[in-house]
Amino acid sequence: MNADNYSSVERAVERLAAKALAEIREMGRRARVELGVIDPRQVNQIRKLHEIRPGRYYRLPHPLFECPECGGSLAFELDAWDTWFGMVIGSGLRVTCVEEDAEWMRAFEAEDYPRWEHRHWQSDWQHVITKAERFVAQRCRVVEERQ
Repeated sequence: MNADNYSSVERAVERLAAKALAEIREMGRRARVELGVIDPRQVNQIRKLHEIRPGRYYRLPHPLFECPECGGSLAFELDAWDTWFGMVIGSGLRVTCVEEDAEWMRAFEAEDYPRWEHRHWQSDWQHVITKAERFVAQRCRVVEERQ
C-alpha cells in the first residue's frame, strides 16, 4: 500500500468518525429533550437567581416545561409572593400556554371566538404547575417597583 492510498483511507476513516460522533451527540441531545433534561450549556443561566417583577409574564425554558395539551411553550405570572424576602408563594404562580394565549389574542383582535382552547383539567396540568412553582421558587426573587 503506498502513501497516497493510506492517506485517503485515513481521511475516509476520519470523516466517518466525525459523522458518527455528530450522530451520537444528536442522539444524546434528543434523548435529553425527551426526558426533560436541559442542555448543559443552559445550566449556569438557569441556576442563577433572576429578578422578576409582578404583573409581567415570563417564559419557562421550553424543553424542560411544555404544555401538557399541545406541547407548546409555557409562561408564568405571579399573583402572590412574600413581600419581606421576595419569594414566590406556592399557589401564587399562574402558568399559561403561550400558544393558547396567542389564539385568544387573535380572536379578541378579530372580535371572534377562539378556534380552539385547552381543557385545563387539573389531572393534566397539576404536575406541570407544581414543577414550575418549584423551579421559580428556587431561581427567582420578586422585585417590587418603588414609588
